[in-house]
Amino acid sequence: MSRQFCPKCGAVRNMEVTTSRREVVDADGNAREVVTKVLHCETCGSFVRSEETEAGENDPQDP
Repeated sequence: MSRQFCPKCGAVRNMEVTTSRREVVDADGNAREVVTKVLHCETCGSFVRSEETEAGENDPQDP
Protein backbone atom coordinates (compact mmCIF):
# COMPACT_ATOMS: atom_id res chain seq x y z
CA MET A 1 0.00 0.00 0.00
CA SER A 2 1.29 3.39 -0.95
CA ARG A 3 0.89 6.49 1.22
CA GLN A 4 1.13 9.92 -0.39
CA PHE A 5 0.08 13.46 0.37
CA CYS A 6 -3.41 14.17 -0.98
CA PRO A 7 -3.74 17.84 -1.96
CA LYS A 8 -7.54 17.75 -1.67
CA CYS A 9 -7.57 16.19 1.85
CA GLY A 10 -4.49 18.15 2.90
CA ALA A 11 -3.02 15.09 4.63
CA VAL A 12 -1.06 11.91 4.02
CA ARG A 13 -3.51 9.21 2.92
CA ASN A 14 -3.52 5.64 1.63
CA MET A 15 -3.57 5.48 -2.16
CA GLU A 16 -5.40 3.20 -4.54
CA VAL A 17 -2.91 2.21 -7.22
CA THR A 18 -4.05 1.16 -10.69
CA THR A 19 -1.42 -0.38 -12.95
CA SER A 20 -1.70 -0.75 -16.71
CA ARG A 21 0.71 -1.95 -19.39
CA ARG A 22 0.95 -0.96 -23.01
CA GLU A 23 3.32 -1.50 -25.88
CA VAL A 24 4.98 1.54 -27.43
CA VAL A 25 6.78 1.58 -30.77
CA ASP A 26 9.52 4.19 -31.11
CA ALA A 27 10.58 6.01 -34.29
CA ASP A 28 13.02 3.19 -35.15
CA GLY A 29 10.26 0.57 -35.00
CA ASN A 30 11.46 -0.96 -31.71
CA ALA A 31 8.67 -2.11 -29.40
CA ARG A 32 8.92 -1.71 -25.65
CA GLU A 33 6.48 -2.21 -22.81
CA VAL A 34 5.54 0.76 -20.62
CA VAL A 35 3.97 0.41 -17.17
CA THR A 36 1.72 3.25 -15.98
CA LYS A 37 0.77 3.56 -12.30
CA VAL A 38 -2.05 5.93 -11.37
CA LEU A 39 -2.60 6.92 -7.73
CA HIS A 40 -5.94 8.08 -6.35
CA CYS A 41 -6.69 9.00 -2.74
CA GLU A 42 -8.44 6.13 -0.94
CA THR A 43 -10.40 8.61 1.20
CA CYS A 44 -11.73 11.17 -1.29
CA GLY A 45 -11.00 9.42 -4.62
CA SER A 46 -9.20 12.38 -6.19
CA PHE A 47 -6.31 11.91 -8.62
CA VAL A 48 -2.93 12.43 -6.93
CA ARG A 49 -0.32 11.52 -9.56
CA SER A 50 0.80 9.03 -12.19
CA GLU A 51 4.16 7.66 -13.23
CA GLU A 52 5.38 5.76 -16.28
CA THR A 53 8.33 3.39 -16.36
CA GLU A 54 9.65 0.91 -18.84
CA ALA A 55 8.66 -2.65 -17.88
CA GLY A 56 11.29 -4.20 -15.61
CA GLU A 57 12.82 -0.82 -14.74
CA ASN A 58 12.60 -0.03 -10.99
CA ASP A 59 9.66 -2.39 -10.58
CA PRO A 60 10.46 -5.25 -8.17
CA GLN A 61 6.90 -6.63 -8.52
CA ASP A 62 7.34 -6.98 -12.27
CA PRO A 63 7.25 -10.69 -13.25
